[in-house]
Amino acid sequence: MSVIGDNAISRGDVMRRLRELEKQVEQLTAGRRLEAASIGRGGITIKDGGGIRVVDADGGQSIELSDLGLRIRDAAGNVVAEYGVAQTDAVRTLESSSETTYVDLATVGPRVTARVGSSGRLLLTASASINYVGQPGDVEGGGMSVEVTGATAVAAGSAWSAYDIGSAGIAGAVYTRIGTIHATTLLTNLNPGEHVITMKYASYTGNEVGWMERVLVALPV
Repeated sequence: MSVIGDNAISRGDVMRRLRELEKQVEQLTAGRRLEAASIGRGGITIKDGGGIRVVDADGGQSIELSDLGLRIRDAAGNVVAEYGVAQTDAVRTLESSSETTYVDLATVGPRVTARVGSSGRLLLTASASINYVGQPGDVEGGGMSVEVTGATAVAAGSAWSAYDIGSAGIAGAVYTRIGTIHATTLLTNLNPGEHVITMKYASYTGNEVGWMERVLVALPV
């Protein structure tokens, strides 16, 4: 027979110890998991969309932190403030198009996915290097915009676009334009939820326009 303990001298004593142990386990299970702790090197890793939620003593007002950002709720559970996480993407290679409507280039994007909160707002910053050749007397150029899909659908060019337009100024002069377009805009009235934002490109006249160093940043605000 195995030995339970030096002080367990009878079956009744063993049963008493088991009941005490069961009670302690129940208390640990029902109690708070962690009263206080200090975390050194290594930190905390939260996976699979989890987060950290801090609530007040009454279980009402809370602060929630996840990979989507920071959200603050009042005692009634209403969201009073949200701070999203910036999402970024870039395409560095030189690619071109002569399409006069907004299209993808050979490498799609940049493209980011951002979750919009109850504010319905998304701050976008986009930039790209542009180059094209203008024929004598012509006005040439190109533009960029964004397409939004997901919780809200926004067609490229309908909400925001930025152009670079050049002109020879005098007939008979061929010119080459190399420049940078940089623009920031705030999209509003978006539905809460996940949005996919993709940069698109167009030629002003149908002549070839080159693009490189394309960068997109999306920040829910």
